[in-house]
Amino acid sequence: MGFLYSTTASGGGEEEEMKTAILTSQNNGSNQIFTLPENYSSGTTRLYYNGVREDGTWTESAANQITLSFVPTNLLSIVVDYYPAS
Repeated sequence: MGFLYSTTASGGGEEEEMKTAILTSQNNGSNQIFTLPENYSSGTTRLYYNGVREDGTWTESAANQITLSFVPTNLLSIVVDYYPAS
């Protein structure tokens, strides 16, 4: 499992807690499916691969998993921001 920390983001009159999961420890150079430490709210994931925000290179494949459309290079960082499921 990866490291997890959270921040609070406000907007729309309601505060929501955005969390960050560092999933680099799951990157073995062949894995394309990564598991977050908890379920996320659908449509809220943001993927950062080696520090660069990716767009459209992953799918939300399960309540707590994402599937990349590419095979990541071993040991490069994989970080996901998300809002937890209610």
